[in-house]
Amino acid sequence: MNPFASTSPQLNAARPVLELLVTLAQLRTQAAALALTPEQVGELHRTLAPLLGGAELPVTEADPLREALIGVLTSVQRQQLADQREVQTARLRALLSRARLASGDGGPQTARFAYSQWIGSAAVSALLDDLGPAAVTRTVQPAAQLTDQALSGL
Repeated sequence: MNPFASTSPQLNAARPVLELLVTLAQLRTQAAALALTPEQVGELHRTLAPLLGGAELPVTEADPLREALIGVLTSVQRQQLADQREVQTARLRALLSRARLASGDGGPQTARFAYSQWIGSAAVSALLDDLGPAAVTRTVQPAAQLTDQALSGL
C-alpha cells in the first residue's frame, strides 16, 4: 500500500505543491546529514531566493522548483532523501494498519493523512481549499524560509 496514493481530484491537483513541501522538509531536516558543499548551499539559496523575495508560486511552477532543488544534489544525496522517504512511508504504513481514516463520504483519506504527517495538516488543508498562486505562496513560503535558515546554519 502506498500511503501517498489518492483518487481525490483536489489532492491530486495539489500533489506538486505537497511534494515540494515534502522536499523542503527533507532538505531542512537532513541538511547536515547530506554533507552539502558550500557551492550546493549557495545554489539552494539562489533557487529559493525568488520565492523568498515575494514571487508568487503557481501550482505549475512547484514541480520545476522541486526539480531544481533536487538537481543541486549528487546522486548519493538524492538517494539519502529517497531512503528517508522510504523510512517515512514504512512508518506511515504501520500507522495506517492500526488506524481507520475516512472522509465525510466514507472513502479513505490515507494520502491526506500521509502528507499531513510530513508537512502538517494545516498546510494540506490550506492547499486543498485553495490552489491559487497567492494561497500556494502563503503555504510554501514559510517552509522555504525555514529551509533557507537551516541551510544558513551549515
